Amino acid sequence: AVVSTQSTGAGHLSNYTGPSLNGSGGTETCMYWDYRDDEGNATVYWWKLKAVQFIFVVVFEHFVFTVVRCIDLLIPDIPEKLEALIHLEDSFAREMMKEVIEVDLEQLEDMRKRIEVKRRQRSKYA
Repeated sequence: AVVSTQSTGAGHLSNYTGPSLNGSGGTETCMYWDYRDDEGNATVYWWKLKAVQFIFVVVFEHFVFTVVRCIDLLIPDIPEKLEALIHLEDSFAREMMKEVIEVDLEQLEDMRKRIEVKRRQRSKYA
């Protein structure tokens, strides 16, 4: 549809809201270009266009996901110094636990010996 852009006086468009926008002065025919047939059903081209739009959205989403994942892999979550400190702390804690376990085992062995000595003493008097 061709829209007339005649200016009247102070820069107003005279036919901006006039009947020239709908094709033929005041009829029910709309000149909007759509991908539908005469009955108003969507055409095959419309469905193909929607499929291409959907594929574009999925591909774009995967592209964004890939870029975010690459950035996530390139930038470490924990700085190297902090990671080394955590590793050092963990190894220190493991060594301390070994010492505690060794002390507990020594105390347990001492206790077993004392119990054995007491059993022998009881058996002498029984």
